[in-house]
Parts: sequence; C-alpha cells; structure tokens
Amino acid sequence: MKKILITILLITIALSLVGCGKEKIVCNETSDNEATTETTTTEENIEADSITEENTEADPITEENTEADIITEENTEADIITEEEALTGIKNYCYSQNAELKDMESSDEYTIYWEITTNENSEIVVLYRSYTGAQIRYYIDPSSGKTYSTEFVPGITDEEEKTDETLNVRDYLE
Repeated sequence: MKKILITILLITIALSLVGCGKEKIVCNETSDNEATTETTTTEENIEADSITEENTEADPITEENTEADIITEENTEADIITEEEALTGIKNYCYSQNAELKDMESSDEYTIYWEITTNENSEIVVLYRSYTGAQIRYYIDPSSGKTYSTEFVPGITDEEEKTDETLNVRDYLE
C-alpha cells in the first residue's frame, strides 16, 4: 500500500513539474537541417520551487533513479549489434538491392561469399564478395547501426575506395 501511495505521489509531482517548468526550450530547424536551440526564461513559480525542494529530500526518488539507471545500462548493452546481427542485416540489405542474389548465392555458378571481422576501431566489417568479383566491405558502428561501404575490384582498382552508399543496418534486421 505504501509503494502504491508513493508511486501515485511521484507521478502527481512529476506531472506538476512538467507544467511548471522555468525554461522553455525551442528547437528550430533551418533549411540546411541544422538545429538551433533557444532558451527563454519564464516567471518563477514559487509552488514549483517548493515541490522541487520536497523531491530532493525524498529517498524513494533516489532509489527509483538508481534502478532506472541500471535498467538503462542493461538496455544499452542489449542494443549493441553483434557480428551475427550485422551479417544478417547486410545480407537482407543486399537481397533487397538485388532480388536475384539469393538464388545466385545458392547456385554453384557464382563465387559469392561473406566474411565478418571487427577492426581496430571496433567497427564490424562485413565483406561481401560479389558474383562480379568486386569486394564490398560494409563498416558498421555496433552501437548506432550506421553503415558505410567501400569497394575494391581486383585488377581494376588499385585500392579500396569509399562509395556513396550509406545505410543503417538496424533497418534490415528481422
């Protein structure tokens, strides 16, 4: 009963604080997709100040914040993309770009293969050896999923060259 009462009290206080904030932050986007932030101060609210003081003295809030922090840390670790997930996402992306690729991969007519490594920058690197002989590497940030690619064609290019191809591998995970 005590926990329910404290929870209801905390929710009520939180809702009160949302409506009684001292600062208003406005985010404006420009035509170049750059965000600018303006902060304006409104009148002080004595009631909001007294509620804030009461909140800092209460122990249950501190305990709840600690539990929330632990849950956030656990979620962050779970959100990191594994090598297997990266490979699955890149394969799904490649299949979406070339509908015949899956059939080519399963036939013996084409030399297609995939390799996964992690480089010194902690990026997951998926190498896709295309049926054309091109070696396409996808560099994946394991925490954000942001991916860029490079291409190397033996006998045609001298070295690996970055392409304009970018994606988020998370968009292609099942």
